[in-house]
Amino acid sequence: MRVPPFERHPKLIVAFAIFCTGFICGCAVYMSLHQHHFNLLVVRNANLQSELDETREDLRSQANLRSKQSTVAQVKVLFDLQQSDDLDEWTQSALRKAVHQDLQTAVGSAASSIRLNPQVFLKLADGKLYSGIRGKEYRVRVQTLIVVQTELSVWITAKEYVKPSS
Repeated sequence: MRVPPFERHPKLIVAFAIFCTGFICGCAVYMSLHQHHFNLLVVRNANLQSELDETREDLRSQANLRSKQSTVAQVKVLFDLQQSDDLDEWTQSALRKAVHQDLQTAVGSAASSIRLNPQVFLKLADGKLYSGIRGKEYRVRVQTLIVVQTELSVWITAKEYVKPSS
């Protein structure tokens, strides 16, 4: 079988090459948009999953401590964004979950004991190094610790930890 000579149709070959180039570039642009939207979806899903876990934990503790008004029933971890480095939502969610897990020991304790001796509860998370969060390590500082009715609110700042060179 013979291959026809392409020298007869140079404009057709150029048009086909331009079409293929446009097709490839269009696919690349579409794929980058798809990846960006998918990444936003994953971050939002992680945040919602974190909130769901915290809400379930708070609901469990509320059910156990419903009749006791003077005990801590839930822990709320908030970020002081003015003093923290630029942390993305995914990292904030992971750090919030880790600090919340460390402060779960305060649930069920008397609110007056936290007011009288807050240093004990500050030491649970203040200055602690959290590693394995998106492949980095973060040092968390507790800025404020407040007990309002049955809720322990903790404001934290987090900075990426850089190991000192020896």
